[in-house]
Amino acid sequence: MPLLALTVDDAVLTTEESFMRIATRDGRSFATRVTNPLDSPANPVGEAAFFDKTRGLCGMALSAPAVERLIAGVHDLGGDPDMPWLGDVLGPPRPPPVFD
Repeated sequence: MPLLALTVDDAVLTTEESFMRIATRDGRSFATRVTNPLDSPANPVGEAAFFDKTRGLCGMALSAPAVERLIAGVHDLGGDPDMPWLGDVLGPPRPPPVFD
């Protein structure tokens, strides 16, 4: 038996609900339904949580000041939709992070 098996039900793709079933090697089974997952229309991610996630993900590739500039720029996209500041934020390419 594989450690993990994933099955996607096409019917679920049209709804906001997810269903998870876990079967253990000793025969036990657990199941749950997620009716309003985070970032669904009924459960949107707040701005603070969104930017915290942005800091975590972008911080792997950008300096902290660059991440904050990116957040400020995205927060104010209505001010300058051409985003001329984006090249300055991204700067030269950095090597990808190494995970142990």
